[in-house]
Amino acid sequence: MFGEKYIIGKTDTTMEERRRICLPKFTHAEPGDEVVLRAFYSENDTYLKITGYHEFFEMIEKVREFRDTATTMDEYNKLNLKLEYMCRQLDAALTIDKQRRLLIPVHITEQLNWYPYDQFDMEGLGTSLLIRKRKPNTTKKP
Repeated sequence: MFGEKYIIGKTDTTMEERRRICLPKFTHAEPGDEVVLRAFYSENDTYLKITGYHEFFEMIEKVREFRDTATTMDEYNKLNLKLEYMCRQLDAALTIDKQRRLLIPVHITEQLNWYPYDQFDMEGLGTSLLIRKRKPNTTKKP
């Protein structure tokens, strides 16, 4: 199951014409696994963070538990803000298809300026996977 074990490894991939990305074996992804996509973007960098659906919502439940046992109103409000922030980060919840691919929704690819046939680097990060658009090689050969 995606995210159940540590995701260790790096690879590159290309987005298919239909905006699908194949997940490598080191992610332990299985057809039917549910994942959460969170998009991060700035002027210099854009990437997707993919986390197992179950793990993302376990994190939310932990924050809820801490919030419910807060001893001061200030503590409660801080935890509530963290909870709201985590929920806003959720861009899409998807299911991995039979060929271990993810269909990246159009609104996310447009937001990140990602297009079919773009090259991407994938890197395991604990129980999550980062997908980052490959930067073009700007160094000139002599």
